[in-house]
Amino acid sequence: MNTFAFSPKLSKAFAKLCKFFLLVAMLSLASCAVDRSTRQTKVIDGQQSWSGKINITLETTPTQSFTADFDLFGNAQSGEIQLYSSMGTTLALAKWDENGGELTLNNKTSQHFDSLQEMTTKLTGVGFPLQSVFSWLKGNELTPPLGWELIVDSKHLGAEGKKAPKLQTTSTEHLNMQRLSPTPRAQLHLWIEPVSP
Repeated sequence: MNTFAFSPKLSKAFAKLCKFFLLVAMLSLASCAVDRSTRQTKVIDGQQSWSGKINITLETTPTQSFTADFDLFGNAQSGEIQLYSSMGTTLALAKWDENGGELTLNNKTSQHFDSLQEMTTKLTGVGFPLQSVFSWLKGNELTPPLGWELIVDSKHLGAEGKKAPKLQTTSTEHLNMQRLSPTPRAQLHLWIEPVSP
């Protein structure tokens, strides 16, 4: 049985060619990434900004789970959130003000929404409790909105239970909430790091 083997010269040439294509692929990926450090100094109307990670899990069949890094600016009335993959590529950009919301997915065509609730449902699969989250980010204790409950130290606490402790600005904070209604149930995890005053 005949076998085929590369000559030493051909093997070296092939290895160089593989390295070249690997470098091209790495550069292509890098060109799609976003330098998040340049965005962390952005301020909208003098409001603070935050960075962190979000995870949302929907109790569907099969279970759906979404995780992304984010930069958040502004407040519940006017602001924006940008979601990134673990490699730094932009997954979505959502902006809102008194006129509604605008959502751009994967740097494609933007879509307008009349309400923040509609936009966050399209973005995350659940009606994201943004007003409650912003209140907590501003240092207030968080009371879960209607249909949601807090999970503190693995204990499920309803809207009448213990409030989430105030956000600490010196360390990463974790907020865990669960949506009970409407269905499907959903788990929301936020890890917050304030990045600019």
